[in-house]
Amino acid sequence: MLYTIKNDKLSAKIDTLGAQLRQISASDGHEYMWCADERIWDGTAPILFPVVGRVKGGSYFYEDKEYKMTIHGFAMEKEFSLVQNSGESIVLALESDESTKAVFPFDFRLEIRFSLSGSKLLAQHTVINKGMGAMYFSIGAHPAFACDIGDTLVFEKKENIKAHKLENDLLGPADADFLTDENEWTIKADSFDDDAYILNGLASRKVTLKRRDGRNVTFRFDAPYLGIWAKPGASYVCIEPWFGVDESAAHDRRLVNRPGIVKLAQNETFTLWYEAELF
Repeated sequence: MLYTIKNDKLSAKIDTLGAQLRQISASDGHEYMWCADERIWDGTAPILFPVVGRVKGGSYFYEDKEYKMTIHGFAMEKEFSLVQNSGESIVLALESDESTKAVFPFDFRLEIRFSLSGSKLLAQHTVINKGMGAMYFSIGAHPAFACDIGDTLVFEKKENIKAHKLENDLLGPADADFLTDENEWTIKADSFDDDAYILNGLASRKVTLKRRDGRNVTFRFDAPYLGIWAKPGASYVCIEPWFGVDESAAHDRRLVNRPGIVKLAQNETFTLWYEAELF
């Protein structure tokens, strides 16, 4: 089911399936999100939980028991329940059940909040550990913003950073050129021929999608990893803050040792957030 939140500058549509942000529109009708063309990619902003990326061999081990897990986890495939809709903000929730425990042996609540304030959209992804012990997970956001070849990503600071790339669908070394004492990266037709760029160690906590039509998006985040991805030549770019990342070929397949894994104590909460300011 689709719900709408809006104010005098923006409106946003959120799907209860996966709690996925489907549209962000300006008051003049301009759409900032990718159109979800099924011929290319039918996503718009899937939530990655309880893993980000792939697990080696399609399964992992926790306390010596093996669990199967699909790429980016199961949250995007689950129906969330409506908790609150005030008109300018909405909260959706997913609770653990027998189907989730079959692949992820923890009791949790995942709450997704979207709220509008002026020309800004704030997204908050909050995990609550409802179990009796520590909980191990990763979480990531995956919003896709409309753009054209030749548009640029302008980072808050000049960066000297190389990117991880995927090798046989697993995390490779950070040896791909990305930025060298500069802050602007141009989206080219072949930029994503070899899949995503995965950045770790950015100084910037803000990046602007600078569009030639002036419909810019300033994206603020606070996460250790940032994924940059699109289907090759497609008219969008995903800006993805992550707590966690794909495993490498050398990984021991144990959940507690996944790169970037979050350990959350009983009854504690953890929030991933991002803010998109739309011009």
